[in-house]
Amino acid sequence: MGWRRFSSYFLRIGIGVIIFLGVPMIRGEEPRVKWVKLHRVENGEKRNTGGNEALEYEHRYWDYGAVTEKEIRERRGDVLVFIWKNEGTPLDGEARFSYRQERTGDQVKVVRFPIERAKGLQRTVVRVVGDDYFQGGALRSWLFEIRDVEGKTLLRKKSFIW
Repeated sequence: MGWRRFSSYFLRIGIGVIIFLGVPMIRGEEPRVKWVKLHRVENGEKRNTGGNEALEYEHRYWDYGAVTEKEIRERRGDVLVFIWKNEGTPLDGEARFSYRQERTGDQVKVVRFPIERAKGLQRTVVRVVGDDYFQGGALRSWLFEIRDVEGKTLLRKKSFIW
C-alpha cells in the first residue's frame, strides 16, 4: 500500500509540472514565428549529382532562363531557402541574413529582406551568386533572423560554426 501512495504522489507532481509548462501555450505567449525548414543548394561549377535525376533537375531549376555563359555564371553560387511560418497576426519587419565566405576571413556581410503583412507559411530565398560567390568563395557560416518593426528578434537560425 505504501508503494502505491508513493507512486501516486509522484504521478500528481508529474501532471502538475506538465500543466505548469503548458501554461504559456494556453495563454498565447508562445512565439508566433516558427522555424520549418532549410534547403541548401550548392550550385557551383562542380556538380556531383552522382547520376541522380532529381539532383540534376534541381540544378537546372536554379539555372532556368540562363542562356549565355555570362548568365549561367551569374547564377553559380550558394542558394539557401529558409521556410518559416507566422501563426499570429500579420508580421511587418525584416528577414536578415548575415554570412561569412571562404576568402573574406572574418568579414561579415549582411542582406536584408523587407517583410510586409506576412502570415502563414513563408519562404525567404537567399542567393550568394555571381561575382560575390567567385570573389568571396563559398559560404562558411551564416545567421538568419526574423525581426519585427521594433527590431525584436522573433526567430534566429544559424549554421553550426557561426
